[in-house]
Amino acid sequence: MSQVKTISLAELQNLINAKANIRLVDVRSATEFKEKHIPFAKHFPIDKIEAGNFIAKGDEIVITACGNGGGRSERSANMISDKLKRDAFYLEGGTFGWYKHSEDILKGKDSWIQRVGKIGYLPNDSEEEKIKKSSLLFMSFPFAIAGLIWGTLYFVNGMMLPGSIPFSYGIVSLLTITHFIIWKKYWFFRFSQILLILLLPFFLQLSLGGFMPSSSVILWALISPLGALAFYGVKKSLYWFIGFVVLVLIAFAVNGLLPEYVKWDISETFINRWIFSPKCTTHSYAKCTTHSHSNPATDKLIY
Repeated sequence: MSQVKTISLAELQNLINAKANIRLVDVRSATEFKEKHIPFAKHFPIDKIEAGNFIAKGDEIVITACGNGGGRSERSANMISDKLKRDAFYLEGGTFGWYKHSEDILKGKDSWIQRVGKIGYLPNDSEEEKIKKSSLLFMSFPFAIAGLIWGTLYFVNGMMLPGSIPFSYGIVSLLTITHFIIWKKYWFFRFSQILLILLLPFFLQLSLGGFMPSSSVILWALISPLGALAFYGVKKSLYWFIGFVVLVLIAFAVNGLLPEYVKWDISETFINRWIFSPKCTTHSYAKCTTHSHSNPATDKLIY
């Protein structure tokens, strides 16, 4: 008497390894099959099986599959078994389960850095989506650490407000990375990272007193729309380019007002190594700006 049984993903893998004569039948619609299917599966939708059009060779092991296993695949296996009077199987976990199973096998062969890069993957991700997720994850972590180091350097030099901006960026960036790893919300991770990179240089420049004392650090915000171009696409990146231009215009508009409210006595060494602004050989930045070019023999500005 013919029977209908489930077959696990591991059992299917064993049959493949043994080179058994398998006929894996994907019973979903044409649209679902085209979107994603097990590479060696043959498409035969359930309505054709219901119409009695399915035939199989005597030595074939017939296995049906749908998206998540059960449902249509189990009904199809029952119809095949009844019509052909032979055993039939339906795949536990279905198409999506198979891809996850395959990824788990590959993970065992991956290096630790490859495993980290795949943390945010979802079963139905395309190859392009996987590359984008891994790339953004690997970029975000060193940026966050750099923000913490950058902020600490300002703190050490007694610049608490400027230091709090990159330091806060580093903390918030690490939180968004953690959020992505746990909940895998790529849309939120992508938006938050690009927004943080856009805002960090803008607020840092304001806190330092404008274009000259910050060495136009706002220009680093250009990384944001360039990142949007890579992770969003051309159309959506246009909005981020507009946002960058708006922030630069705002920075220009308020630049003349900032020296009245923001005055830092930034040491020469700190300017030379970390801010990359015009360098004064014998004075701090504040003293250098007051002396200007009045005495070239004693007060030198190096550009």
